[in-house]
Amino acid sequence: MTDNSANFGAWLNEPTVQDAVVATLLIADQPLLLREVALECRLQISYRFWRDSGYVLGGLVAGGAADALGYGSAIGIVAGLTAASGLWVLHDMPAHKAG
Repeated sequence: MTDNSANFGAWLNEPTVQDAVVATLLIADQPLLLREVALECRLQISYRFWRDSGYVLGGLVAGGAADALGYGSAIGIVAGLTAASGLWVLHDMPAHKAG
């Protein structure tokens, strides 16, 4: 915080003061905030579970393919699966309309 002790208006515009005001206003509506935080936590846990499961499955597939077919084939299989998942998302994801 800068030394603006003579200018109270400039002190109120400091980011730390504004952050304190925003935090106070958020706490005032705590029940709604807690519900949103709880939902956010559940969504993050679900996302991280599926993301990490994908890492494990991908590692097992790549390792098995490398052991059975060699590194070149394993890289080709991983590239093919990545392309296939991208095409699946492209086909399955709903279109986003701007505006």
